[in-house]
This record gives sequence, structure tokens and C-alpha cells, in this order.
Amino acid sequence: MIKTLFSFNFGNKSCSTQELKQSISFLDQCLELKKVSDQARYKEERVGKGGLIHPQYLISLLNKYAEDDVVFTGDGGSQLVWLVRHIDANGKRSLLHGTMANAMPKALGIQKAFPNRQVIAIGGDGGLAMSLGDLLTTIQEK
Repeated sequence: MIKTLFSFNFGNKSCSTQELKQSISFLDQCLELKKVSDQARYKEERVGKGGLIHPQYLISLLNKYAEDDVVFTGDGGSQLVWLVRHIDANGKRSLLHGTMANAMPKALGIQKAFPNRQVIAIGGDGGLAMSLGDLLTTIQEK
């Protein structure tokens, strides 16, 4: 029996038919995992008991109503996890993150550089407390 292998080129790497099939199989597995992950995500994106608004729901609303080219900034910690998990990428949006207490100062700088672009900062209570000086300076400098 003669086995024919075709060669496909992807950038600098070529792969055989068998390798391509394995790659496609891996991609199919990833797509299936994404479906399962999205189902779990959608369960988190709802109002809680007694009308309680969970952070995941709030971020999903920001995702839904934010502009297509919005810039999100996030402090390190839980809020960053919520952003990464509940904000859809579309090729135009940006997500900038870092350590504690950088979301608001970063957002202020981005807004100054791009005044016509929507910028949303997600930070925690500690991050806000640590960057109140930045907020004061912004108000003073108008």
C-alpha cells in the first residue's frame, strides 16, 4: 500500500497531512472546550438572589454596551480575572493590565492621549484608595 503525504506550508513551518489532521483535531478540541467554558460563563452573568449584582454580571454588561474599540484597564487581582473572562475580544478592543492600583491612572493617561476613545477602568477599593492622589491631580489640571 502506498501512503501519499501532502505538504502544507504555514509561514516558515511545513507539515504533512497527518500533522495537519492532528492540528485540526487539537483545534476542534479547543473549540469544544470553549463551548463548555462559555456555557459556564453565561451562568455567571446574571443577577443574583435578591437582585444582587455580581461583578461577573457587571462586567458582562460593560462588554455588551461598551464601544467596539473601547480600552479597558484593570488592576491586578479578581477584577482582572473578570475582565479576561467576561470581555469579548473583537480585534479592536484593548485590555491593559498591571499590578495593584494602576487601572485608573492608566485610564486617565489613555483618555488624555485618545480623547475620542472610550476608556473604562476596573479597579478594586484598595486600588482606588491608592490612586486618589492621581484623581486629585486630574481634577486640578482639568
